[in-house]
Amino acid sequence: MSNRNFRQIYFYEFKLGRTAAQTARNINEVWGQGSVNECTVQRWFQKFRAGNTTLEDEPHGSRLPTLDNDQSKASVEADPHKTTRDIAK
Repeated sequence: MSNRNFRQIYFYEFKLGRTAAQTARNINEVWGQGSVNECTVQRWFQKFRAGNTTLEDEPHGSRLPTLDNDQSKASVEADPHKTTRDIAK
């Protein structure tokens, strides 16, 4: 089941007046333990209470770090005893 499908269930349960704990328990009972996390459901319930009923993830705004393979390779060849932390700098 997709995250969006679970969010639809969160919203349905929210509209029924259930708590985040009840919702997480219900979903995990049907879809298997660990399917959803109660903290995640709580976060979505907070959004719903604030009037935000969109079921899409909000953009995180952070860029993933880029890796220059040639630069990393040259760094390791220059000093094979370097740690990964040193290479990352």
